Amino acid sequence: MKQGTTSADRAALVSRLTPEEHEIYLWLRQCFSISWIAETLEMEKRQVKVLAKKVFKTLDVINQWELVRYYAPLNRSKPPAPAIQAEELACALAFYPEYRMGSV
Repeated sequence: MKQGTTSADRAALVSRLTPEEHEIYLWLRQCFSISWIAETLEMEKRQVKVLAKKVFKTLDVINQWELVRYYAPLNRSKPPAPAIQAEELACALAFYPEYRMGSV
């Protein structure tokens, strides 16, 4: 990956992937192995390897590690942080009956 490449440049490279390559890209970006992807998609491992190499070439990375490093942050928005976590809410409901009554 060339220095100074922006996220817009990387997004443009991703848009060049074929639908089949894009599916492999999404799995690779989430750190799944070639073997796991092949088994999950019911494809031959060799076919997934060929597609992965095409993805690496199109995206200008040399391996999956670089793909994850440069492309994992693309198109990801942070989920909104809840005001109170589920465990805290469960404890509050168990120990503080006023939470159940809707007074808080």
